[in-house]
Amino acid sequence: MDSTLSKESDGIVPLPATQDIRTCVDLARRLAAELKPGRVVVVDAGAFQAGDVTLVQTLVAARRTAELMEARIEITHAPPALAALLERCGLDDEARASLIPGT
Repeated sequence: MDSTLSKESDGIVPLPATQDIRTCVDLARRLAAELKPGRVVVVDAGAFQAGDVTLVQTLVAARRTAELMEARIEITHAPPALAALLERCGLDDEARASLIPGT
């Protein structure tokens, strides 16, 4: 972990079981509220079961915003369904690993 990122100040954003175009605006708002310079925002995907390309777009946009702020978005407890969705939506190995460490 980058020493400039403060583990104590992590923000945790739970990902609901189903995430699609109807619910991604709320997710984007929650992620934006948690993003602060130097912060790690953890997206807990333990409950995730299904999503669409809108979720992938929201996560990629949040990751890019975090990078500009010298912060980080990190997905934890990601089930295989989420990794599969990222792959189906065209994210290569490097892009998936930037969101879900260890993939």
